[in-house]
Amino acid sequence: MATTSAYRVITVDDSEIAVQQANNCGADPASFADDSAINDLEIEDSVAMTIGWEVCFNSQGIAVMAPGVNVIQLSERNGGAMGRTANLNVLRGGSIDLQISQ
Repeated sequence: MATTSAYRVITVDDSEIAVQQANNCGADPASFADDSAINDLEIEDSVAMTIGWEVCFNSQGIAVMAPGVNVIQLSERNGGAMGRTANLNVLRGGSIDLQISQ
């Protein structure tokens, strides 16, 4: 019998994210376990992101943000060459919108 899982992506700090899995997105946060097949992912040193967010992808691949969080912001550290920022918005229904500004 096949099983499906929910996967959540969470921030470890402003330059690292982790991927964890559980039975569903509504599972107790303590029941999510690191997925050994996916190592912690590091963001380039020149990029900073907001911390304290999580996105959960249910077994159908639909993205669900944690309550109270709807935007993840990425920005170049120290203003970068162009001082760009990007806002990643998870919309109702699980679609993702990426807006980049210069």
